[in-house]
Amino acid sequence: MEKPRRFEYANMLPNGVADSRDDRKRYQKSIWTRRDGTICYIYQNPRLLISRGGSAWADQPADGGFVGFVTEPDMNPFIEVVRTPPLTFLTCPVWYDQHVIALQPKTKSEDGLYHISAAYRFLSLPLPLARELEEAARTTFPKSKDDGPLGFRQGVVNDCETLVPDGVPYNGCIWKYGASYDGTIGHSGTHSIRVGGGGLAQPAHGGPLIHVDHGKRYRFSAWVRTRGVAGKGACLQVKPRVDVETAVSSPSLTGDQDWTLLAVDYTPVEGESFAVPGLVVDGKGTAWFDDLLFAEADESNVEKGAGR
Repeated sequence: MEKPRRFEYANMLPNGVADSRDDRKRYQKSIWTRRDGTICYIYQNPRLLISRGGSAWADQPADGGFVGFVTEPDMNPFIEVVRTPPLTFLTCPVWYDQHVIALQPKTKSEDGLYHISAAYRFLSLPLPLARELEEAARTTFPKSKDDGPLGFRQGVVNDCETLVPDGVPYNGCIWKYGASYDGTIGHSGTHSIRVGGGGLAQPAHGGPLIHVDHGKRYRFSAWVRTRGVAGKGACLQVKPRVDVETAVSSPSLTGDQDWTLLAVDYTPVEGESFAVPGLVVDGKGTAWFDDLLFAEADESNVEKGAGR
């Protein structure tokens, strides 16, 4: 390289590690060696990522190290570092894949360029060995400095009463962008998601995306309350990706409305594997959203969940 930079030379994304559906999620733990030689683990959880601990937490021993996933009966994938310059690990907050990154080189070689050379192995540990490593691992992972993010899980009613907890598996997304956590008002309790005028809240960057199967019909529903909403109003929407404008939307609410049930149906076409639900206030005013549910439209919990 003519200019020094960090360089990712390995990445591992096992099948199922980023699936947000409880019955399909695999590899609930990441496990790795820290610089001081200890074996550490974290659960797959948008609050718990290797990168959150800083370089002292993730940087590897000079003589190598490993990072991997446990535990499954048939395959427990690992990357073993054999030879490397100073490196760090990074866990993606959306896909939970493991990045192996060489740190920026500090000196040039005789040819005037910066060089990075590394060797590593991909391997799968048998279940007894994976369990042995898991039993030896510990976690002193630092807790978040704030109260944590507001989660959103597929197929269950999200009543907004609790945040994503520390130290446990959590197979879901978190609300970002225009969402605020309101602990003063709720539909089924005392908490909700508040979105201000001109706002769009979406679950992204902090947990796996919502998986869907093309041809199936899904329903996104929520109870919505508005105050002073003008313009096109407050509604729910679903689109196939974050970076597209096309979306299907529920009816809209304007003015001052007490808690009203809104719902929108979504049927992904072939080639669409994900859904991005959104909370929209298109115009002035404020809206609150509570008891949110994204599930297959023919599931029994659609009716009982949305009807709280």
